[in-house]
Amino acid sequence: MVLTSSYDAGAQEKFVHENLSLTLPDGWSVNKAVAAADTLIGALKSESIPGSSILIYSYRGMRMNYRNVRARGLLILDSEFPKGQKQLKKPKTIRTDSGYKAQIELWLGVIDAGSMTVALQLPMAVVKTEKSYILMIGYTPDATGVKMEADFIKILKSAE
Repeated sequence: MVLTSSYDAGAQEKFVHENLSLTLPDGWSVNKAVAAADTLIGALKSESIPGSSILIYSYRGMRMNYRNVRARGLLILDSEFPKGQKQLKKPKTIRTDSGYKAQIELWLGVIDAGSMTVALQLPMAVVKTEKSYILMIGYTPDATGVKMEADFIKILKSAE
């Protein structure tokens, strides 16, 4: 599977996959260095918010529902942040521009980076599209969390 993006001078960059399409705000692009896997369908990176990225997962199947996909997201956070996570904002429901219902929440994860302990803000969202459940997890240094959360919501709201 190849990660794709389209470019049109004057138009915003798009992330396009068979299960999802996202319009990216200025400063965001598809991270082509990340290879798609079974459930990992893409990665986005920000040039305008240093150290910030978003991973996008797709889950399909009869047993998939919001709770199962959210639990998978929490397992990902638990494995990546063994020093712990803390929920900063409880789940809230938003509608995407195309009418999909999405649940979004905000976490703080702590990790050792060399000789320092670093805190990252982690926006996480689950949205059910026509073809699959999508899990998006953002990663950003704690100091840039407000800007990242705003961009994360913009990207999520563009889901088609």
